[in-house]
Amino acid sequence: MGKLSVREITNFNDFLSLENEWNELVEKSQNDTIFLRHEWFKIWWRSFGRGKKLLILLFMDDSQLIGIVPLMSVKERFRGLPIKSVKFIENDNSPRSDFILKEKKKEVMQCFITHLGRKKNSWDAIVLRNIPKEKRSYEILREVLKEKRILYGIKNGLCSPYLQPNWEWETFLSGISSKVRKTIRNNRNRVKRLGDVSIKEYSKIEPGSKIIKQLFCIGRKSWKDKIGNSISSTAGNREFFRELSVVASRNGWLSIWLLRANGEAIAFEYHLKYKDKRHALRSEFDEQYRKFSPGSALDSFIVEDIFLNDRKEYDMGGCTDAYKMKWTSTVREHSNIYIFNDRLYSTLLYFLEFSVGNFFRRAKALIKEGLNFQHRSGS
Repeated sequence: MGKLSVREITNFNDFLSLENEWNELVEKSQNDTIFLRHEWFKIWWRSFGRGKKLLILLFMDDSQLIGIVPLMSVKERFRGLPIKSVKFIENDNSPRSDFILKEKKKEVMQCFITHLGRKKNSWDAIVLRNIPKEKRSYEILREVLKEKRILYGIKNGLCSPYLQPNWEWETFLSGISSKVRKTIRNNRNRVKRLGDVSIKEYSKIEPGSKIIKQLFCIGRKSWKDKIGNSISSTAGNREFFRELSVVASRNGWLSIWLLRANGEAIAFEYHLKYKDKRHALRSEFDEQYRKFSPGSALDSFIVEDIFLNDRKEYDMGGCTDAYKMKWTSTVREHSNIYIFNDRLYSTLLYFLEFSVGNFFRRAKALIKEGLNFQHRSGS
């Protein structure tokens, strides 16, 4: 094995040609997840890549591919200021991001920082969101940044609940609180009052499937659509989930759950299954049926099915929402790492985010704490 070299991929067609060796590296890495596979990034880029530039880094040891960092260059705003940023290829549809490393992990990370350091005139900040804290790549990156005395800051990313179905369903139910069991019964009884209720899982669909159209219809009627965050809120979201569904169906990854009342689809959960894990990406329901708790009822039937039939780890994704935490207290923590170069503008950005920003956040928390104390003491 010789000296590491770096190859930049900035052309989409060049990226497409990498599929086989890319996925082979993912499967041999410690981070073998569907969200690092070539198919995921291909679909993502076709849906959300407009206005962005590919900056994928391939790390070669002689002629052998041993590392990939899936990056893009973006012009955006940071604390109201215009910046040129280098980021993972991700957005809010991405449950997590990471480096793809097979061997020589620290050497690859050092090479990554050195390579981008030589291009510091082309970026103001490197923003790496939602790196799992449990993975070795997170610790290695922090080690390298400290050793090279690079200006960086860390913030908490997603804190995603997950459930490992290691017990029988009845045993699991008996171990949770009576309050939660009562809530589950009430939610199921409530949704049954709608009449003819059915729940079905779909793992195979065709392009243009009516199932996807039903998901989008539910999305348009959900509370998430009002804040622009439903499965159907943007053209990019619709394109992403259309193509993802076809590819996932073909590869045996798809799991779409639909709850219907009197023939009408009113709630769904969109999952992907990959090896030993089931990942929840979306859950939405028709807002006009809120009082019948269709989303919570559907969720409870899915969890039961996982215990009875699936036995895969259930990664609920996102944040610690109450409906998830009733099932588990186990979470997967992520971090957002912000890296700044030594140019004056980048240093200013660091100061705004991690010095002034922390001061104002702490001051706001102290003020809130004081107001709460006054309220409790009757002042």
